[in-house]
Amino acid sequence: MDPRALEKARSRLRNIDKAIRELEAGGDFDEFTDTWFTFLTAFKSTYTALEQGAKSSPQSRQWFGCKARERRGDELLQYLYQARNDEEHGLEEVAKAVPGRLMLEIKIPESLQIDLSNVQIAGDLARLPNGDSAKVIENIMPRVILVPVRDRERREYQPPQRHLGTELSDASPLAVAKLAQSYLQEMIREAEGLK
Repeated sequence: MDPRALEKARSRLRNIDKAIRELEAGGDFDEFTDTWFTFLTAFKSTYTALEQGAKSSPQSRQWFGCKARERRGDELLQYLYQARNDEEHGLEEVAKAVPGRLMLEIKIPESLQIDLSNVQIAGDLARLPNGDSAKVIENIMPRVILVPVRDRERREYQPPQRHLGTELSDASPLAVAKLAQSYLQEMIREAEGLK
């Protein structure tokens, strides 16, 4: 393995680490899409660096060939690879914002109006600005979800449900990014052991 490829892959992993910290910090949808683009680009660039570095020896080429097959066969890795391509070359968004929803059971006279902008939620109880309380029927926070992406042949890739044979308990962009980060960290460790 060419040492220059390892250094470049480590650099891209630092970009991934930074993007994950920014995703954890939250922000509006525009900030998310900018950060997600950075993450996807660094994800694919890590593969590209290791692919180029693997050309330096037969052992490295064989190792990378196995990793490329693994990526193509893994829902999460292939989705991210194709999402980066769709983000770079397509016009569709690779994620979408889903608004939150709050449903309360409130017993109030018809003539009374309540400003719900300052409602405080604690479990299944909501404290209203006027001091009354209400039962929370449904409380769904706003979130961002991954959406299907397409490759250049217009083949569709659904958001991942599995990674390395295991069903995902959380398919949010942040959870998917963290799984990819762990995978790439291990991939770089393996590459460091190659000649």
